[in-house]
Amino acid sequence: MQTMNHATAIGVVLLAGSCGLSLGESRNPPMSGGDIDEIRYVEEYGFCVESCFREIIVEPQGQVTLTVRGHRSQPPVLVGSLDLESAEVERLFQLAAGASAAPWDAVYGCPDCVDQGRFELTVVVDGAVHQTTIDPLSHPDDFDDLLDELGALLDRAIDSN
Repeated sequence: MQTMNHATAIGVVLLAGSCGLSLGESRNPPMSGGDIDEIRYVEEYGFCVESCFREIIVEPQGQVTLTVRGHRSQPPVLVGSLDLESAEVERLFQLAAGASAAPWDAVYGCPDCVDQGRFELTVVVDGAVHQTTIDPLSHPDDFDDLLDELGALLDRAIDSN
């Protein structure tokens, strides 16, 4: 049986942490059964030319706020809004509640390790913030439906503005 020395073990932990791999700790407890105050969704791509940072915020009344920037720290190149039907809001909030039923790790996969970018998901419930950063190519299946819906909504918001 081969053993790992102390220096190797530290290197493995540091490498796992730098790639965003979960070491079993979660930062966000399961979401309570309270009301969702907002859903914030960000798509960010590091090695791109334009519109590398795209964000929407969905409020319970159906208002969607859109911000597009060249990069996170740059001024917006597009700011807009979109109004959703109540059925759309209800579906999004149900998907968010379902994805938040289990504790969230701070990071899933290895966002930005290659050029796949990253998603950021924040759900605010009764003032409590539940947030995670997600590798678009490697994340739990529990997020798939919500990420698909939010990605489509983001594209729709951009197209309508």
